[in-house]
Order: sequence, then C-alpha cells, then structure tokens
Amino acid sequence: MEEITACEFNHHKIGRRITPVSRMIGRPAHTEVEWYRQGVLLGSVILDNIDNDWSFVALAKPANEYVAFDLGTSFPSIEAARAVLEKALQTPPAEALRAAGG
Repeated sequence: MEEITACEFNHHKIGRRITPVSRMIGRPAHTEVEWYRQGVLLGSVILDNIDNDWSFVALAKPANEYVAFDLGTSFPSIEAARAVLEKALQTPPAEALRAAGG
C-alpha cells in the first residue's frame, strides 16, 4: 500500500457528497486524512468529526467512476483504520470490481 497525496487522490475525480449531517451542523461531518493506492485500487482514512473516531473507504473503478467496495467505521485509532484499509486494498482487483458492482 503506497501513501499518496490528496492531490494525487483527487486527480482520479472521486465523487463526494455533502451529507445531511454536514448540512445540519454547518460543518463537515468527516475529514479525509490519508490517501493510498494499491495497484488500481484507492483508499482513504477518514476522521469522523462528530464521534472523533476513524473510518476508511476502499475504492475500485468498475466503469467510469470509482465506487466503494469496502468501508469500515468506528475505529478507535487512525492506526486501526489504516491497518484494516491495508488489508482491504490487498483484495484482488477482479474481486474488488465485482464487490463494487462491476
């Protein structure tokens, strides 16, 4: 798993939505903190600004855009979220694409 910059990650035009919670509280409900690449798969470690715990999302690109194939929430530390993301990014690309709907 290779750490990449936010700029490199954003180069892939990952879609993001403003959540209803963010609208309600008037600030982002989460903050992306780290970004990774493993071959054709991408991932991000995320801080939940509401609960102050950690999450991750693992992404594959089955068609024209990246979509989540694995997601983990409520980790007590960034290290725990990163470790599970690293395992998710070891998923064979064909399996990740199937899980992402491709």
